[in-house]
Amino acid sequence: AHFAQGPNDPAFKMAEGFYRTALRYDSTFARAYLGLEGIYNARHFSRDYYSGNFLDSSLFLINKALSLDPELTEAHVAKGAYFNMLGNAELAYNEFEKVLKVNPNNFDAYWYLSWLDLYWQQDYVKAISSLQKAIGLITGKERGDLLYSIGNVLNNFAGYSDLARKSCEEAYDVEKDSSKYYYWVASTYSISCLYNDNIKAFELFKKSFELSPRMLTDAAFNAAWCLLVNGEYKKSLEMITKFENTVKEKNSEIIFESVSIGVGYINLMNDR
Repeated sequence: AHFAQGPNDPAFKMAEGFYRTALRYDSTFARAYLGLEGIYNARHFSRDYYSGNFLDSSLFLINKALSLDPELTEAHVAKGAYFNMLGNAELAYNEFEKVLKVNPNNFDAYWYLSWLDLYWQQDYVKAISSLQKAIGLITGKERGDLLYSIGNVLNNFAGYSDLARKSCEEAYDVEKDSSKYYYWVASTYSISCLYNDNIKAFELFKKSFELSPRMLTDAAFNAAWCLLVNGEYKKSLEMITKFENTVKEKNSEIIFESVSIGVGYINLMNDR
């Protein structure tokens, strides 16, 4: 399921079958319950996040795993993520601290701590420190996401766009993913709202979603937004309408609702 592409990927169904088979042989296998929680989260997050029982279902499986293995660090990471989604930063911090006491080399805990540092404590220096600790604990392409995260903090919270672009270059050297690189670099230009920077951002966002459907959602929407900011309302409307049709085909209800709001707003601007 780690390599699954989207919530309906058959890999999820296959992985779920393996976990359920494992539980038929051993109903006390804590990691199997945690695996089911991960699959449930991945498959239903975008569709059911705002439903009344989405988080309750996740917590049930996490607590089941912990009741069978209280020292299972991955379960504490999942519980911290649950509290983070619930908006309870204090309980989330407590779970991640538990993880690091047992395993100070758990990079997932540092990753989540960076978001808590940033959004709850509003301390971008501490957030970058947590991300750097996480980077020091892993090798391979996962380092790329962490480097892009550092770039995001530098750009959107610290105001250091040039340093953010350097972090993006480091991430590209790790991943060699041009579409992702164009998207993140475009973000460093679009934040300024200056005409020339928005033109640059538009070209990069456009390159991003042309290269990879995986980046379509954010890149196409942001490209349309750059056109709107530059006063090119009709071009913006053409792009966002094309994007809306693509989202309809993908049948993504949550994304479609947010895109429809964007289409409505751009239509309003066109009528002015």
